[in-house]
Amino acid sequence: MQSTVTVKAINTDDGKVLASVTKQGKTVHIDEVAGGTKALEMAANDAADYLTDEIVKKFVRGSSSVTLSVTGVSNYNIFSDFIN
Repeated sequence: MQSTVTVKAINTDDGKVLASVTKQGKTVHIDEVAGGTKALEMAANDAADYLTDEIVKKFVRGSSSVTLSVTGVSNYNIFSDFIN
C-alpha cells in the first residue's frame, strides 16, 4: 500500500506559507484498509517531523502562536496519531 500526504503550514497573521512538504509512506499488509492506514500514518509522521523543524526555524527569533489546520482526515484515530 502507498499513500501521499501534502501539508502546508501557513502563518495566520500574514497568510504566508511557512513550510510545505509532500511525503510518501509505503507498507505491505494483507488487509487493504489496515495497510493504507499504516502507510498514511508513516507519511503523516514524516511530514509532521519536517514541518515541526521548519516552523521552529522560522520562529526561533521571536515568540508567536502557530495554528495548525488539518483537513481531509476521515478517521479520528489517524487525526489523533497525527497530533501525538
